[in-house]
Amino acid sequence: MFRLRLRLLLLWTIPLLAASNSAWAMGLAAVDSIEERFRLSEKVGWYRLDDGAERWLTWNTNGGLRLIDIDSGEMINLRPVTPAIFAADGGAGELSDVQFDQSETGEVVGFRWLDTNGVERSAERLTDPPYGQRELSFQNGALELTGLLLLPTTPSRHGAVIIIGGSSECAREDPWVLYQADYLARRGIAVFLPDSRGTGKSEGDWKSASFDQLATDVTLAAQIIGQQADVDASRIGLVGMREGAWVAPIAAATSEQIRFLVTVSGYTLSPRDQMRYGISSDVRRYGTPDFLVPLIAFALEFTSTRRGESWWDRNGRFDPIPYWSQLEKPVLAVYGDPEEAEDFPIRRTFQRLQEVRSASGNPDFTIRLIEDADEKLRDEDSGRIHPEYLELLASWITSRTA
Repeated sequence: MFRLRLRLLLLWTIPLLAASNSAWAMGLAAVDSIEERFRLSEKVGWYRLDDGAERWLTWNTNGGLRLIDIDSGEMINLRPVTPAIFAADGGAGELSDVQFDQSETGEVVGFRWLDTNGVERSAERLTDPPYGQRELSFQNGALELTGLLLLPTTPSRHGAVIIIGGSSECAREDPWVLYQADYLARRGIAVFLPDSRGTGKSEGDWKSASFDQLATDVTLAAQIIGQQADVDASRIGLVGMREGAWVAPIAAATSEQIRFLVTVSGYTLSPRDQMRYGISSDVRRYGTPDFLVPLIAFALEFTSTRRGESWWDRNGRFDPIPYWSQLEKPVLAVYGDPEEAEDFPIRRTFQRLQEVRSASGNPDFTIRLIEDADEKLRDEDSGRIHPEYLELLASWITSRTA
Protein backbone atom coordinates (compact mmCIF):
# COMPACT_ATOMS: atom_id res chain seq x y z
CA MET A 1 0.00 0.00 0.00
CA PHE A 2 2.68 2.39 0.98
CA ARG A 3 5.11 2.14 -1.91
CA LEU A 4 8.19 4.29 -1.66
CA ARG A 5 9.42 5.54 -4.97
CA LEU A 6 12.53 3.97 -6.37
CA ARG A 7 14.52 7.16 -6.00
CA LEU A 8 13.84 7.30 -2.29
CA LEU A 9 14.86 3.71 -1.81
CA LEU A 10 18.06 4.23 -3.75
CA LEU A 11 18.84 7.36 -1.78
CA TRP A 12 18.19 6.05 1.70
CA THR A 13 18.71 2.29 1.65
CA ILE A 14 22.25 1.18 2.30
CA PRO A 15 23.27 -1.73 0.05
CA LEU A 16 23.66 -5.01 1.88
CA LEU A 17 26.53 -6.36 -0.20
CA ALA A 18 29.94 -4.77 -0.74
CA ALA A 19 33.12 -6.05 -2.35
CA SER A 20 35.97 -6.83 0.04
CA ASN A 21 39.09 -4.64 -0.08
CA SER A 22 41.14 -7.45 -1.61
CA ALA A 23 38.59 -8.06 -4.37
CA TRP A 24 38.41 -4.33 -5.02
CA ALA A 25 42.20 -4.12 -5.37
CA MET A 26 42.18 -7.03 -7.83
CA GLY A 27 39.49 -5.26 -9.85
CA LEU A 28 41.50 -2.04 -10.03
CA ALA A 29 44.58 -3.97 -11.14
CA ALA A 30 42.54 -5.52 -13.96
CA VAL A 31 41.33 -2.07 -15.04
CA ASP A 32 44.92 -0.79 -15.14
CA SER A 33 45.91 -3.80 -17.23
CA ILE A 34 43.11 -3.05 -19.72
CA GLU A 35 44.27 0.56 -19.96
CA GLU A 36 47.77 -0.46 -20.97
CA ARG A 37 46.90 -3.43 -23.16
CA PHE A 38 44.25 -1.68 -25.25
CA ARG A 39 45.77 1.85 -25.20
CA LEU A 40 42.60 3.54 -23.99
CA SER A 41 44.18 6.96 -23.40
CA GLU A 42 44.97 7.24 -27.11
CA LYS A 43 41.27 7.03 -27.96
CA VAL A 44 39.47 9.25 -25.43
CA GLY A 45 38.27 12.61 -26.72
CA TRP A 46 35.50 14.23 -28.73
CA TYR A 47 34.15 12.81 -32.00
CA ARG A 48 31.77 14.13 -34.65
CA LEU A 49 29.46 11.54 -36.19
CA ASP A 50 28.69 11.59 -39.91
CA ASP A 51 25.25 13.09 -39.14
CA GLY A 52 26.88 16.08 -37.41
CA ALA A 53 26.14 14.98 -33.84
CA GLU A 54 29.01 15.09 -31.34
CA ARG A 55 29.85 12.40 -28.81
CA TRP A 56 32.28 12.31 -25.91
CA LEU A 57 34.48 9.24 -25.49
CA THR A 58 35.91 8.73 -22.03
CA TRP A 59 37.10 5.97 -19.72
CA ASN A 60 34.60 3.44 -18.42
CA THR A 61 35.40 3.07 -14.73
CA ASN A 62 34.88 -0.71 -15.04
CA GLY A 63 37.42 -0.96 -17.83
CA GLY A 64 37.14 -0.10 -21.51
CA LEU A 65 35.58 3.08 -22.85
CA ARG A 66 32.24 4.85 -22.67
CA LEU A 67 30.61 6.84 -25.48
CA ILE A 68 28.32 9.56 -24.10
CA ASP A 69 25.67 11.81 -25.57
CA ILE A 70 25.86 14.69 -23.08
CA ASP A 71 22.49 16.15 -24.14
CA SER A 72 20.42 12.99 -23.74
CA GLY A 73 22.56 11.27 -21.12
CA GLU A 74 22.74 8.09 -23.19
CA MET A 75 25.87 6.05 -22.47
CA ILE A 76 27.25 3.17 -24.53
CA ASN A 77 30.00 1.04 -23.04
CA LEU A 78 32.74 -0.08 -25.42
CA ARG A 79 34.39 -3.30 -24.30
CA PRO A 80 37.85 -3.92 -25.77
CA VAL A 81 38.33 -6.96 -27.98
CA THR A 82 41.59 -5.89 -29.61
CA PRO A 83 43.41 -2.52 -29.42
CA ALA A 84 41.48 -1.48 -32.55
CA ILE A 85 38.10 -3.22 -32.10
CA PHE A 86 35.63 -2.63 -29.25
CA ALA A 87 32.26 -4.31 -28.71
CA ALA A 88 29.31 -2.02 -27.91
CA ASP A 89 27.20 -2.82 -24.83
CA GLY A 90 24.05 -0.89 -23.91
CA GLY A 91 22.65 2.25 -25.48
CA ALA A 92 20.00 2.36 -28.16
CA GLY A 93 21.36 -0.62 -30.06
CA GLU A 94 22.61 1.47 -32.97
CA LEU A 95 26.23 0.39 -32.63
CA SER A 96 27.82 -2.86 -33.70
CA ASP A 97 31.49 -3.51 -33.01
CA VAL A 98 33.49 -0.29 -33.27
CA GLN A 99 36.64 -0.17 -35.40
CA PHE A 100 39.09 2.64 -34.55
CA ASP A 101 41.04 4.18 -37.43
CA GLN A 102 44.58 5.52 -37.25
CA SER A 103 46.59 7.97 -39.30
CA GLU A 104 49.91 7.05 -40.89
CA THR A 105 51.64 8.33 -37.76
CA GLY A 106 49.58 6.06 -35.52
CA GLU A 107 47.18 8.65 -34.08
CA VAL A 108 43.52 7.70 -33.62
CA VAL A 109 41.51 9.82 -36.07
CA GLY A 110 38.04 8.28 -35.86
CA PHE A 111 35.99 5.12 -35.71
CA ARG A 112 33.53 3.16 -37.86
CA TRP A 113 30.58 0.88 -37.15
CA LEU A 114 27.58 -0.74 -38.86
CA ASP A 115 24.11 0.54 -37.99
CA THR A 116 21.07 -1.71 -37.56
CA ASN A 117 20.52 -1.70 -41.35
CA GLY A 118 24.05 -2.87 -42.05
CA VAL A 119 25.12 0.56 -43.36
CA GLU A 120 28.62 1.66 -42.44
CA ARG A 121 28.72 4.81 -40.33
CA SER A 122 31.72 6.82 -39.25
CA ALA A 123 32.91 9.38 -36.72
CA GLU A 124 35.80 11.80 -37.01
CA ARG A 125 37.90 12.77 -34.01
CA LEU A 126 37.77 16.49 -33.28
CA THR A 127 41.13 18.25 -33.45
CA ASP A 128 39.68 21.25 -31.56
CA PRO A 129 37.64 19.65 -28.74
CA PRO A 130 35.70 21.88 -26.33
CA TYR A 131 37.85 20.57 -23.47
CA GLY A 132 40.31 17.83 -22.64
CA GLN A 133 40.22 15.18 -19.94
CA ARG A 134 42.68 13.59 -17.56
CA GLU A 135 42.35 10.94 -14.88
CA LEU A 136 44.02 11.82 -11.57
CA SER A 137 44.73 9.54 -8.63
CA PHE A 138 45.83 10.48 -5.10
CA GLN A 139 46.25 8.87 -1.70
CA ASN A 140 44.30 9.31 1.51
CA GLY A 141 46.18 7.08 3.91
CA ALA A 142 46.10 3.56 2.52
CA LEU A 143 43.34 4.36 0.02
CA GLU A 144 43.94 5.29 -3.60
CA LEU A 145 41.22 7.61 -4.88
CA THR A 146 40.60 8.60 -8.49
CA GLY A 147 38.62 11.13 -10.46
CA LEU A 148 38.27 12.74 -13.87
CA LEU A 149 39.49 16.27 -14.57
CA LEU A 150 37.89 18.21 -17.44
CA LEU A 151 40.24 20.92 -18.71
CA PRO A 152 39.37 23.84 -21.00
CA THR A 153 41.64 23.96 -24.03
CA THR A 154 42.46 27.68 -23.84
CA PRO A 155 46.17 28.21 -23.06
CA SER A 156 46.00 29.54 -19.52
CA ARG A 157 45.77 28.44 -15.90
CA HIS A 158 42.13 27.89 -15.08
CA GLY A 159 39.98 28.24 -12.03
CA ALA A 160 38.50 24.90 -11.01
CA VAL A 161 35.62 23.32 -9.15
CA ILE A 162 35.27 19.91 -7.54
CA ILE A 163 31.75 18.53 -7.94
CA ILE A 164 30.65 16.44 -4.97
CA GLY A 165 27.63 14.29 -5.70
CA GLY A 166 25.89 11.81 -3.46
CA SER A 167 28.15 9.72 -1.23
CA SER A 168 27.16 6.53 -3.02
CA GLU A 169 27.50 7.95 -6.52
CA CYS A 170 30.28 8.08 -9.06
CA ALA A 171 29.94 11.65 -10.33
CA ARG A 172 31.24 10.94 -13.82
CA GLU A 173 28.60 8.24 -14.31
CA ASP A 174 25.66 10.51 -13.43
CA PRO A 175 24.17 12.18 -16.56
CA TRP A 176 22.71 15.02 -14.44
CA VAL A 177 26.15 15.87 -13.05
CA LEU A 178 27.90 15.37 -16.40
CA TYR A 179 25.61 17.84 -18.16
CA GLN A 180 26.54 20.54 -15.67
CA ALA A 181 30.24 19.65 -15.76
CA ASP A 182 30.20 19.89 -19.55
CA TYR A 183 28.45 23.29 -19.36
CA LEU A 184 31.10 24.67 -17.01
CA ALA A 185 34.09 23.21 -18.87
CA ARG A 186 32.89 24.75 -22.13
CA ARG A 187 32.95 28.14 -20.35
CA GLY A 188 36.54 27.97 -19.27
CA ILE A 189 36.18 26.36 -15.83
CA ALA A 190 38.14 23.20 -15.01
CA VAL A 191 35.94 20.54 -13.39
CA PHE A 192 37.03 17.60 -11.26
CA LEU A 193 34.61 14.69 -10.90
CA PRO A 194 35.81 12.46 -8.04
CA ASP A 195 34.89 8.82 -7.72
CA SER A 196 33.49 8.44 -4.20
CA ARG A 197 35.05 5.77 -2.03
CA GLY A 198 34.17 2.36 -3.39
CA THR A 199 32.75 3.72 -6.66
CA GLY A 200 34.36 4.10 -10.06
CA LYS A 201 38.10 3.56 -9.70
CA SER A 202 38.40 4.63 -6.05
CA GLU A 203 39.25 2.22 -3.28
CA GLY A 204 37.50 2.06 0.07
CA ASP A 205 33.85 1.98 1.05
CA TRP A 206 31.72 5.09 1.53
CA LYS A 207 29.38 3.12 3.80
CA SER A 208 32.10 2.83 6.43
CA ALA A 209 33.19 6.49 6.23
CA SER A 210 32.09 9.52 8.20
CA PHE A 211 31.36 12.85 6.54
CA ASP A 212 34.59 14.19 8.08
CA GLN A 213 36.57 11.44 6.36
CA LEU A 214 34.87 12.10 3.04
CA ALA A 215 35.69 15.80 3.46
CA THR A 216 39.38 14.94 3.75
CA ASP A 217 39.07 13.15 0.40
CA VAL A 218 37.83 16.44 -1.06
CA THR A 219 40.58 18.58 0.47
CA LEU A 220 43.23 16.17 -0.82
CA ALA A 221 41.60 16.30 -4.25
CA ALA A 222 41.92 20.09 -4.14
CA GLN A 223 45.63 19.71 -3.45
CA ILE A 224 46.25 17.34 -6.37
CA ILE A 225 44.22 19.56 -8.71
CA GLY A 226 46.20 22.59 -7.60
CA GLN A 227 49.40 20.83 -8.61
CA GLN A 228 48.31 20.63 -12.26
CA ALA A 229 50.17 23.06 -14.50
CA ASP A 230 46.96 24.24 -16.20
CA VAL A 231 45.00 24.88 -12.97
CA ASP A 232 45.39 27.95 -10.75
CA ALA A 233 45.70 26.60 -7.19
CA SER A 234 44.43 29.91 -5.78
CA ARG A 235 41.08 29.60 -7.61
CA ILE A 236 39.60 26.26 -6.56
CA GLY A 237 36.09 25.86 -5.16
CA LEU A 238 33.45 23.23 -4.46
CA VAL A 239 30.04 22.43 -5.89
CA GLY A 240 28.12 20.19 -3.49
CA MET A 241 25.03 18.64 -5.05
CA ARG A 242 22.19 17.30 -2.91
CA GLU A 243 23.77 14.87 -0.39
CA GLY A 244 27.16 16.29 -1.39
CA ALA A 245 26.18 19.40 0.57
CA TRP A 246 26.67 17.43 3.79
CA VAL A 247 30.36 17.02 2.93
CA ALA A 248 31.14 20.23 1.02
CA PRO A 249 30.71 22.72 3.92
CA ILE A 250 33.08 20.65 6.08
CA ALA A 251 35.78 20.75 3.41
CA ALA A 252 35.18 24.44 2.66
CA ALA A 253 35.33 25.39 6.36
CA THR A 254 38.49 23.42 7.09
CA SER A 255 40.61 24.02 3.97
CA GLU A 256 42.20 27.35 3.11
CA GLN A 257 42.85 26.15 -0.44
CA ILE A 258 39.12 25.94 -1.13
CA ARG A 259 38.14 29.53 -1.92
CA PHE A 260 34.37 29.32 -2.46
CA LEU A 261 31.38 27.03 -2.03
CA VAL A 262 28.34 26.35 -4.22
CA THR A 263 25.55 24.00 -3.18
CA VAL A 264 22.84 22.79 -5.53
CA SER A 265 19.65 21.57 -3.84
CA GLY A 266 21.94 20.97 -0.90
CA TYR A 267 20.67 19.34 2.27
CA THR A 268 21.01 21.33 5.50
CA LEU A 269 18.97 19.03 7.73
CA SER A 270 20.53 15.96 9.28
CA PRO A 271 20.33 12.75 7.22
CA ARG A 272 17.72 11.37 9.63
CA ASP A 273 15.56 14.50 9.43
CA GLN A 274 15.92 14.60 5.66
CA MET A 275 14.88 10.96 5.35
CA ARG A 276 12.00 11.38 7.78
CA TYR A 277 10.61 14.28 5.75
CA GLY A 278 10.87 12.34 2.47
CA ILE A 279 9.24 9.21 3.85
CA SER A 280 6.43 11.19 5.51
CA SER A 281 5.75 13.02 2.25
CA ASP A 282 5.57 9.75 0.35
CA VAL A 283 3.29 8.10 2.90
CA ARG A 284 0.98 11.12 2.97
CA ARG A 285 0.85 11.21 -0.84
CA TYR A 286 -0.84 7.79 -0.87
CA GLY A 287 -3.79 9.05 1.11
CA THR A 288 -2.72 7.95 4.57
CA PRO A 289 -4.69 9.61 7.38
CA ASP A 290 -2.58 12.26 9.10
CA PHE A 291 -2.70 10.56 12.50
CA LEU A 292 -1.06 7.42 11.01
CA VAL A 293 1.69 9.19 9.07
CA PRO A 294 4.17 9.52 12.00
CA LEU A 295 3.77 5.88 13.00
CA ILE A 296 4.28 4.49 9.51
CA ALA A 297 7.14 6.89 8.78
CA PHE A 298 8.87 5.84 12.00
CA ALA A 299 8.60 2.15 11.08
CA LEU A 300 9.98 2.72 7.58
CA GLU A 301 12.77 4.92 8.93
CA PHE A 302 13.74 2.28 11.48
CA THR A 303 13.87 -0.43 8.80
CA SER A 304 16.01 1.68 6.46
CA THR A 305 18.51 2.76 9.10
CA ARG A 306 18.99 -0.75 10.45
CA ARG A 307 20.04 -1.94 7.00
CA GLY A 308 23.04 0.37 7.14
CA GLU A 309 23.43 0.61 10.89
CA SER A 310 27.08 1.66 11.04
CA TRP A 311 26.62 4.45 8.46
CA TRP A 312 23.61 5.87 10.28
CA ASP A 313 25.42 5.65 13.61
CA ARG A 314 28.27 7.73 12.18
CA ASN A 315 26.32 10.22 10.13
CA GLY A 316 22.61 10.05 10.83
CA ARG A 317 22.47 12.97 13.25
CA PHE A 318 25.11 15.09 11.55
CA ASP A 319 24.17 18.78 11.48
CA PRO A 320 25.98 20.75 8.73
CA ILE A 321 24.90 24.18 10.01
CA PRO A 322 27.88 24.72 12.36
CA TYR A 323 30.18 24.38 9.34
CA TRP A 324 28.05 26.75 7.30
CA SER A 325 28.35 29.25 10.14
CA GLN A 326 32.16 29.18 9.94
CA LEU A 327 32.31 30.16 6.28
CA GLU A 328 33.84 33.55 5.56
CA LYS A 329 34.32 32.87 1.86
CA PRO A 330 31.93 33.33 -1.09
CA VAL A 331 28.86 31.10 -0.94
CA LEU A 332 26.09 30.38 -3.45
CA ALA A 333 23.17 28.11 -2.52
CA VAL A 334 20.67 27.33 -5.28
CA TYR A 335 17.30 25.60 -4.95
CA GLY A 336 14.32 24.85 -7.13
CA ASP A 337 10.77 26.07 -6.68
CA PRO A 338 9.30 24.89 -3.34
CA GLU A 339 6.02 24.15 -5.13
CA GLU A 340 7.79 21.69 -7.44
CA ALA A 341 9.70 19.74 -4.75
CA GLU A 342 7.87 16.65 -3.51
CA ASP A 343 10.28 15.11 -1.00
CA PHE A 344 12.62 17.99 -0.25
CA PRO A 345 11.86 20.56 2.51
CA ILE A 346 13.10 23.54 0.52
CA ARG A 347 11.35 26.16 2.66
CA ARG A 348 12.83 24.80 5.89
CA THR A 349 16.26 24.45 4.27
CA PHE A 350 16.03 27.97 2.87
CA GLN A 351 15.11 29.34 6.30
CA ARG A 352 18.07 27.67 7.99
CA LEU A 353 20.49 29.18 5.47
CA GLN A 354 18.93 32.63 5.83
CA GLU A 355 19.50 32.41 9.58
CA VAL A 356 23.12 31.41 9.02
CA ARG A 357 23.67 34.26 6.57
CA SER A 358 22.21 36.82 8.98
CA ALA A 359 24.27 35.56 11.89
CA SER A 360 27.54 35.21 9.98
CA GLY A 361 27.62 38.66 8.43
CA ASN A 362 29.22 37.13 5.32
CA PRO A 363 28.73 39.81 2.61
CA ASP A 364 29.13 37.29 -0.23
CA PHE A 365 26.47 34.75 0.75
CA THR A 366 23.84 34.32 -1.97
CA ILE A 367 20.72 32.14 -1.73
CA ARG A 368 18.63 31.75 -4.89
CA LEU A 369 15.39 30.02 -5.75
CA ILE A 370 14.79 29.16 -9.42
CA GLU A 371 11.10 29.39 -10.23
CA ASP A 372 9.47 26.61 -12.24
CA ALA A 373 12.38 24.26 -11.48
CA ASP A 374 12.14 21.02 -9.52
CA GLU A 375 14.51 19.90 -6.78
CA LYS A 376 17.07 18.82 -9.42
CA LEU A 377 16.79 22.23 -11.08
CA ARG A 378 14.99 20.85 -14.13
CA ASP A 379 12.54 23.03 -15.99
CA GLU A 380 9.00 21.80 -15.33
CA ASP A 381 8.03 22.14 -19.01
CA SER A 382 11.05 20.83 -20.91
CA GLY A 383 12.43 18.45 -18.28
CA ARG A 384 15.93 19.76 -19.02
CA ILE A 385 18.17 21.51 -16.51
CA HIS A 386 16.83 25.04 -16.18
CA PRO A 387 18.84 27.54 -18.29
CA GLU A 388 18.51 30.27 -15.65
CA TYR A 389 20.22 28.02 -13.14
CA LEU A 390 23.02 27.04 -15.55
CA GLU A 391 23.71 30.66 -16.43
CA LEU A 392 23.77 31.62 -12.75
CA LEU A 393 26.10 28.74 -11.88
CA ALA A 394 28.63 29.54 -14.62
CA SER A 395 28.57 33.31 -14.19
CA TRP A 396 28.87 33.17 -10.40
CA ILE A 397 31.82 30.74 -10.51
CA THR A 398 33.51 32.70 -13.30
CA SER A 399 33.27 35.92 -11.28
CA ARG A 400 34.96 34.20 -8.31
CA THR A 401 37.70 32.60 -10.40
CA ALA A 402 38.48 35.55 -12.71
